[in-house]
Amino acid sequence: MTLKNSIAFISLFLFTIGSAFAANAPSDEQITKIMTTTNDGEITLAKLAEKKAENKDVKKFAKEMVKDHSKNNKKTMKLSKKMDMAPEDNEKATMLKADSDKQLAELQNLSGKEFDKAYMSMQIEAHQKTLNDLDMTLIPSAKNEKLKKELEKTRKTVAEHLEDAKEISQKL
Repeated sequence: MTLKNSIAFISLFLFTIGSAFAANAPSDEQITKIMTTTNDGEITLAKLAEKKAENKDVKKFAKEMVKDHSKNNKKTMKLSKKMDMAPEDNEKATMLKADSDKQLAELQNLSGKEFDKAYMSMQIEAHQKTLNDLDMTLIPSAKNEKLKKELEKTRKTVAEHLEDAKEISQKL
């Protein structure tokens, strides 16, 4: 293969990848639905943890999750309304809801230390996935600058939640 053919091939390859990403990139409306679905799932699990957790740090963490994710939901919905767009259902949001429902069912059957460990393990996994989604899909796909800035603020909070969850989990 000549250098010219190699460059043409690489260019075509990169164009194809870029086109595939653009075709799969969520719209701003879909991003807001993903965020509200994520928040709703976190709130539901945290409310259960507030009731069932045994460890005081797990209870405190759950209370913080309810507060922070409720606040984030309000901000997302306010921004969505301000931008005159409705959150749009999409495959990612549907998957997130199904995952949250599955986790809720698993946690409802646990109690005591077993509950605490499972809940914190789920929180580590969920916040890591959310960070990955924010970094690799949501922030780069956001078209509206205000939405992008809100996602960047959210990313900081998610990273803090992840570190807190890891710290608590290590103590259990």
